[in-house]
Amino acid sequence: MLEIDRAYVAIALLWAVVGMLLGLYMGIAEDQKLLTVHVAMMLSGFLFDIHSMPPWLQAITLAIPARYMNVSLQTVFLAGDLWSVLIPNMLFMLAVGALFFGLTWRRLHKRLD
Repeated sequence: MLEIDRAYVAIALLWAVVGMLLGLYMGIAEDQKLLTVHVAMMLSGFLFDIHSMPPWLQAITLAIPARYMNVSLQTVFLAGDLWSVLIPNMLFMLAVGALFFGLTWRRLHKRLD
């Protein structure tokens, strides 16, 4: 029987939800969706190390959910379930998800006056 790591499943589910919120927001806010996805992938730390980026670009990566997924997966695969690293990353993913949910809600919400 295959044993599934609970930390990996929790991180993957959270990232999927936050990624969907980001995708929903990009769908209503951006015209260049493919370019936005490519930029998000480059800023996630998957292709380029975040610490080698200029400080102003590092600040922008804080709004990319894949950044936290990347760090969390590296932690799970290389060091195991270090909850002292995983929980802050999961909380940041939740915060980014809440931000994109709020932006999407604000953009789509119609008020009846």
